[in-house]
Amino acid sequence: MSEQPVTDERELSIATMGPTLRQQRLALAIIGMLSIGFAAIAPFAAKQVVQIASFVPTVEAIIFVTSLATAVLLFSQFSILGSRELLLLASGYLFAASIVIPHALSYPGAFAPKGLLGAGIQATPWLYVFWHLGFSAAVLGYACLLDTNSKKLFLHDSGLPAICLSMAAVVTLVCALTWSVVAKEEYWPRLLSNEVDFTRLTNYVTAIPLATSVLAFVVLWIRRRSVLDLWLAVAIFATVVEQAISCLFIFNRYSVGAYAVRTFSVIVSTIVLSAMLSESARVYATLARTNKLLRRERENKLTNLAAVVAAITHEVRQPLTGISTKSAAARRYLGQEPPNIDRAQAILGE
Repeated sequence: MSEQPVTDERELSIATMGPTLRQQRLALAIIGMLSIGFAAIAPFAAKQVVQIASFVPTVEAIIFVTSLATAVLLFSQFSILGSRELLLLASGYLFAASIVIPHALSYPGAFAPKGLLGAGIQATPWLYVFWHLGFSAAVLGYACLLDTNSKKLFLHDSGLPAICLSMAAVVTLVCALTWSVVAKEEYWPRLLSNEVDFTRLTNYVTAIPLATSVLAFVVLWIRRRSVLDLWLAVAIFATVVEQAISCLFIFNRYSVGAYAVRTFSVIVSTIVLSAMLSESARVYATLARTNKLLRRERENKLTNLAAVVAAITHEVRQPLTGISTKSAAARRYLGQEPPNIDRAQAILGE
């Protein structure tokens, strides 16, 4: 199926343009590869491997950058379209980018042997749960709002007050959650029995973001209408795979599954960003071609107009030359002694 031509300004947005058949097939292929990856990793997920201290900060630095870039692009889409579901989704990506920071800082061995922030061993797994639960809930909220036909809510200042309010709310929430598990760790259930092994409760707790991710994927896949919906469904499916491995097959840190879920987290954070950058480049190329055609059409119209003006000038010049010649002749006849009145009148009559 060929790409549909742009008919109005809303179709220039990834959040409103419909997906092509090729894009849908590519999305299904990626979902298939993620499923194969899950099947390949599951039997070896619990196997212990060597600790790589630099792995977590490196991976989560990538997640921070990609999630933040996606949030910025989604906020810009909201400023154009003004739909509240985009504002919610952008806030979800900003939440994921923000909570990665305390998670990485508190992770043992990442920046310090016991982690930074003065946190105990329970802070990092709880921040991981908050991270994935918050992101999945934001995607679920976005999917549920797709059929509400919401109008523009913030038209003045390009939605800047709403964006600032959302950013402030997200940062406040992240700070509050971080403080609660760092300063009040003793009030939270234990997810780690020691610095390596998880408790049985961990599997039940991680089932909550897993269930939220599955529900978000089902609702989003049923209601998908745009290119953004399609690739967001792929991203949330990667989250489902990640959470399934974490919930069902991981019982301690530094296992094959523990490293695998971080890789899936990178995939989650980059899928929508890659789609938005790709579609932006495609739309820009389409606009460039359209502008080139418009300039060429304008030049052709100017050339045709110049030819018309030249033809009109030629047609008008001939009678004007005759008028000028006969007027000069009439003046000569009137200037004779005696004036040749009859001849002058005849010429002027002509």
